[in-house]
Amino acid sequence: MTRVAEERRPRPLLRVFLGLALLLSPARAQEDSKPEKVETIDPYTRGERKGLDAAGYVSLGPFPWCEGITTDAITRELGGLPILWVETEHFRIGSTLQSYKLSGDRIERKRVDEELARIRDIFPDAKVPTAKLDPWLRLHMYARRIEAVHAEFLRGFGVQDQDFGEVKPGSPPTIAAGPHLGMQMKFTVLLAERRSTVARFVRYALKRDASDPIRERLPGGSLFFGISAETVRSWSQESESAFHSQVAANVALNLLSGFRGMSSTLPVWFEYGYSHVISRRVDERYTLYAKGTLREDGDSWKWEPRVAGLIANDFAPSWKDLANEKRFEDLSGPDHLVAWSKVTWMLQTFGPERMRQYLMAVTDPLPRQDELDRAAFLRDRQLRALEEVAGVPTTELEDVWRRWAAKATSKR
Repeated sequence: MTRVAEERRPRPLLRVFLGLALLLSPARAQEDSKPEKVETIDPYTRGERKGLDAAGYVSLGPFPWCEGITTDAITRELGGLPILWVETEHFRIGSTLQSYKLSGDRIERKRVDEELARIRDIFPDAKVPTAKLDPWLRLHMYARRIEAVHAEFLRGFGVQDQDFGEVKPGSPPTIAAGPHLGMQMKFTVLLAERRSTVARFVRYALKRDASDPIRERLPGGSLFFGISAETVRSWSQESESAFHSQVAANVALNLLSGFRGMSSTLPVWFEYGYSHVISRRVDERYTLYAKGTLREDGDSWKWEPRVAGLIANDFAPSWKDLANEKRFEDLSGPDHLVAWSKVTWMLQTFGPERMRQYLMAVTDPLPRQDELDRAAFLRDRQLRALEEVAGVPTTELEDVWRRWAAKATSKR
């Protein structure tokens, strides 16, 4: 149901993100020649229920990962590699990330300082470092970051946790039987230092070889995402911001893919447009998987003027053009830029109630017809949903969006 954003290896079952080129950004070397020694007991929660509750955690492990697989089993299968675990309200997360030294990137430093201030509020008795993010601290930061993507999804699409799950007697119908946006099990995320860690897990859980980043459905109904810092560094991106941006984008994709239990095929432009929105809220400089958008000039990450240029030259894909795209591989640079802009416009203009209406319409199960023209049906359905939500034809929406995009550029 998902796509591969990579051109040099066979497609896996679900869509994966891979960065395709360099983005201008200061690189920094991390000390990773040897495995880092990690404290057995979390120095922030101290492994105590009080600390877990303050952070909103269920457990630091062990716990079930997916059907038939536990965190203990994963650790054994990976040869006893120290893996830090945390189960939050909506996710089960494992991490082998090593320490990260902050440097002079002002954008990254400002965001991280704000995050560390919140961590200090949660763990007032813990000594929270300011210059180096240790493995346990990174686990806590990513737990909060990943949950933040989920919270933004609920807000943006006007849904709540209680909208999902089995219908209880006397209660209104739910959106889907699976309690986790329609999936039966919590979403799972593996953040690894090394590529080999993700590869060994996939071989164990899915009985096949694959490289990261990877998104897959695990046994029992958990949508999994795995990525390694080593892979992101191979794209000449060594910053925490670059890694964080990829994590946010892929988690957002899995939330969309899992909505209503993977009931239907979402519009590919909408999926990736939304993932760009979430990724760029972390750091606009690192939308690495949007092929055709990466340039070596310093301002190429500023997408608003590039969208305005496409509009001025009558080269911006229309709603219908985007609706005709079927695969991630088919999305061009202008497609990515305009998809991001149009999803941003939709979120700001329609609001949660109408965004929910749109998402429900494009995720309805496909009708069971032997001779259904699937591509034409999906194209027509998404355009019809857009017109119903907006209350005007897509031709008129084109003009409305163009005027909005021009204003967004002038504000920048």
